[in-house]
This record gives sequence, structure tokens and C-alpha cells, in this order.
Amino acid sequence: MCDHHPEIIEEAGRLGWELIGHNETNALRLTEMDGAQERDAVRANNRPASTRLPASARSGWLGAGLAETWNTLDYLAEAAIRYVCDWVNDDQPYLFEIGNPPLVSLPYSVQTNDVPLFRK
Repeated sequence: MCDHHPEIIEEAGRLGWELIGHNETNALRLTEMDGAQERDAVRANNRPASTRLPASARSGWLGAGLAETWNTLDYLAEAAIRYVCDWVNDDQPYLFEIGNPPLVSLPYSVQTNDVPLFRK
């Protein structure tokens, strides 16, 4: 979206909106990539096109398909991502012992995802 519709990114910045990283495509999930590809996909959240927004407006992650590997949280922390919404195991935020400051898991409910719509 950043590359194809920069006007949306600029308007979101003007309005003070926060955007969340969601992988570069739903067609290739992090679990289908090798380690270098996964790291690059996570880092793409902070590529030049998205720097039209302040870092605080692009500090979250909700992975495509909620898919993660054993390395994803480390890559997110390296990329200055501060919170992740992939974990649906609690209704309260909690800290991971990863990153400085620590990465935060924010509650996310599968019921608010688009998946239930497709399974009816």
C-alpha cells in the first residue's frame, strides 16, 4: 500500500492515525519464508515509503494469517516494532522478554478477524 498509494499514507499521517504492519502480502506468510526473507518482510514495515509516518505511528504488527516462526518476535524487536497482535491467548496485554523496551502482546480476538466471515 505504501508504494502504490502514498497519498493514503500521507493522509493517515496528517490525521495522526496509526498503521500496523501486516506483511507485504497475504499470499506468502512468514512461516513459508526462509529466515532472511522473513527478516526482510518484517523490516519492510519501516521501509522508506512508510517513513512518511512517525515511528510511533508504525510500531505495531499483525501478521498475515497470525503466522509466526520461532524467530518472528526477535525480528519484530530488531525492526523497532513495539507491539504484536498475533497472539490470541489472553484478553489482557502482557510483555515478552524480548526487545528493549520489551515487546508487548496486545489482545486480539479472532472473532474480529475476517476469517469467521469466510467460514460461514
